[in-house]
Amino acid sequence: MKYLFVCLFACAFSCTNLSDPLADQDFINNITETPDYVSITTEGRDSFETGMFFYPGALVNPYAYVAWLDMLVSLHPGLMVVVVKMPANLAVFNPDKALGIKDELPHAGRWLISGHSLGGAMACKSVDNNRNAYQGIILLAAYADEKDNLSNWPGPVLSISAEFDGLATPADIQAGEPLLPTPYHMSSTSDFPMPLNAQTSYFEIAGGNHAQFGKYGKQNSDGQATISAEQQQATMIALMTQFINLL
Repeated sequence: MKYLFVCLFACAFSCTNLSDPLADQDFINNITETPDYVSITTEGRDSFETGMFFYPGALVNPYAYVAWLDMLVSLHPGLMVVVVKMPANLAVFNPDKALGIKDELPHAGRWLISGHSLGGAMACKSVDNNRNAYQGIILLAAYADEKDNLSNWPGPVLSISAEFDGLATPADIQAGEPLLPTPYHMSSTSDFPMPLNAQTSYFEIAGGNHAQFGKYGKQNSDGQATISAEQQQATMIALMTQFINLL
């Protein structure tokens, strides 16, 4: 299996457009920015049932994900999402950064970690390095490095991929299955296995591609999506919402 770095460094250098700064966008929830992260929380809350760290893709501006994550939080008032800013926008330089900022954040009853592309691979690495730190993983167009074997990890994993992803292809996702907990291939956005623990729920978004997991423009080598970014992100939100509700 070729490792994610091969396709993801290629994808990183092909990004042609990054999202606008936070000040130029309208949001539903409370957005807090520091030099290390952007947090998305329901206004007025000082503790949360669930916290989720999110690692951006390689060289992708962290703001590229905030709009749809804001929509996710609007469906989960008890959810806090923390988009982690990485050195040089590369999570490979500090895969455990989330745990370094955890003490700065409001209390959460449980912690998940998520990431897109290389960010997802480094999320897996952080779980492998700190096996009791997280209660779930959500991967977007990502899979674990062969050095980070999580096949015996007891927590639940959600892996969301896209039909026309040219960087983390369907074949790549399939090849990475042995490195994650027992695979379960979903037939619909609501077809989750129960219990979730020790299983990886796989869902491929028909018509989607790699770049539409965020908002940063087209990428060389990516496939041509046949659905809009809004449609793809709505499916992502639906899947993540149900996964979190079932934890």
